[in-house]
Amino acid sequence: IINSYVGPYTSIDHHVTVENSEIEHSMVLENSKISDIEARIQDSLIGRDVIISRSPIRPKALKLTVGDHSKVGIL
Repeated sequence: IINSYVGPYTSIDHHVTVENSEIEHSMVLENSKISDIEARIQDSLIGRDVIISRSPIRPKALKLTVGDHSKVGIL
């Protein structure tokens, strides 16, 4: 955990990197990496071997893969 905020009710598994980001009330499973996210991640479940990072590509867009019966809230 480098230069990041990890809030209450957050579970971080082993071999996880959280860098320049904020996360709370969430679970992050093993071997995942969260880096340079401008908004706080909350109320989330992040699986194994996941990489979440900010992309320098323009124009900015959201790229989502959402399974059946899911709910996504975007602010």
